[in-house]
Amino acid sequence: MGLLVGEYLGTDVVVALREAAQDVVWVWDVCAGASDQRLLALAQETDRVLRTSARRFGKLAHMSLSLSVGVVGFRVQSLKAGDRVMRLLQMVPVVAPALASHFAIITSSGCRLRCFSPGAQETSG
Repeated sequence: MGLLVGEYLGTDVVVALREAAQDVVWVWDVCAGASDQRLLALAQETDRVLRTSARRFGKLAHMSLSLSVGVVGFRVQSLKAGDRVMRLLQMVPVVAPALASHFAIITSSGCRLRCFSPGAQETSG
């Protein structure tokens, strides 16, 4: 699973994902400052899951019902840098199999998964 990592998740997250042998493209390296729509399009074009800390992507992804890739929101700002990275690395294998056309929200205590389709049920874990 290739990852497109939002520019504001931080260098520590990108470095840790790359060290864990994840296929990572960092937005900062390829299209810093791109619009939200462009980032979703880039994720779709390159078949990568978009990982971001920006809350607005959940609504935007839900409105883009033709997406076949997933979007992961990372809501663990209250954790220390090392713990944030550890949490993300723990959750990648858990949510990866279910990410196609889904929006996942990873928090310090769990994960919620929502389908982009209208009327779909939210699941938690």
